[in-house]
Amino acid sequence: MKCQSITLFPLLYLSNIITILKNMSTKYNYRFRPLTSIFLSHMLKIEGEEKMKFTHSCIITKDVKSLCEFYKEILQIEPCGEGDYIEFPTENGILSLFSLEAMEQFSPDSTQTASNRSVILEFQVVDVDKEYERLNGMDLEWVMYPANLPWGNRSIYFRDPDGNLINFYTRTDIE
Repeated sequence: MKCQSITLFPLLYLSNIITILKNMSTKYNYRFRPLTSIFLSHMLKIEGEEKMKFTHSCIITKDVKSLCEFYKEILQIEPCGEGDYIEFPTENGILSLFSLEAMEQFSPDSTQTASNRSVILEFQVVDVDKEYERLNGMDLEWVMYPANLPWGNRSIYFRDPDGNLINFYTRTDIE
């Protein structure tokens, strides 16, 4: 999925976003760019009888720039957006990064960065062993080297700079 421009918003939603971004641009030196891909994850339509759709996961971080560089390198995906909010669009969803400082403006004391020990970000890859070879030269905190797991995955686990657990896996035949 590539970055796409969004051209239509409900009027109330748009005015709220513009107000928020204008406040952010003043307070956080944020570049105000309305109606761009930065809102892609929030504009995915629910169709038919679906009641909800899981669209993305967002990591709150103190350092969006360095975490962006990390995910750009390991995912090999060009990010969309800049400043306090970045998105990495994939075929099945979006991984986004949002600054703690900006989050505090919207919802004070609601998050704590680098404290996750209960969620795994999982990415299915074509060949986990090739991914391990590619990533092995990086300074990563490895949690699990390539291993076959009983539920049919061959996985590697490692942590991002904020300590979030990442699983790259390939499906295997279960015997």
